[in-house]
Amino acid sequence: MAARLQHEEGAERAEHVRDRRERLGPAGPDGSGQLKFLHKASFIAWFALMTVHVLGHALEVPSLALPDWRRGAGREAQLAGAGLRLALLGTGLVAGLGLALATISLADPWLSASFG
Repeated sequence: MAARLQHEEGAERAEHVRDRRERLGPAGPDGSGQLKFLHKASFIAWFALMTVHVLGHALEVPSLALPDWRRGAGREAQLAGAGLRLALLGTGLVAGLGLALATISLADPWLSASFG
């Protein structure tokens, strides 16, 4: 009797998961449909707008960044907070690398679905 109840509960849970996936769209790399298309389209739009934004500021970067890197020009030539910006840049790079290394195993299903 108890085994039958467990089996029925397991079947109900599996049906609930299937229903939820159908309502929410693709739940993983093997999903397809409108949600996946919208995700790809929004990424392309974001990338295009971000590129225009970055290129629009590209000419400003040298005049803003170079004073932070010049050591021979004296303290007054460096912008306020240059050390903090450099420390935050280094911390961000190290944290990003650590997060990438810690989660690389999670990418396997996605890579297998795309290239396998």
